Amino acid sequence: MVDEMDGSSESSQVDVAALARFLDEIETGSLYVVTEDSSDLPTRLCLAKACTSLGFAVMDARTFVGHIGLAGRLLQSPIG
Repeated sequence: MVDEMDGSSESSQVDVAALARFLDEIETGSLYVVTEDSSDLPTRLCLAKACTSLGFAVMDARTFVGHIGLAGRLLQSPIG
């Protein structure tokens, strides 16, 4: 993700974690980070582990869709 204002380049994972921290400070309800980023890379921790270490609950997209009651609307993949 590129910040057009200062030209810096930063990963979207950092932005998501920062937004979660901000929302956690102003919101009193449960906060979940929904992500499919659950595999570390050689140069970075995955978003799921990073958010968990910051104290945020994490769920994958399929779990989230089921949680909000839309699981029946998911298209079934013809593969697997």
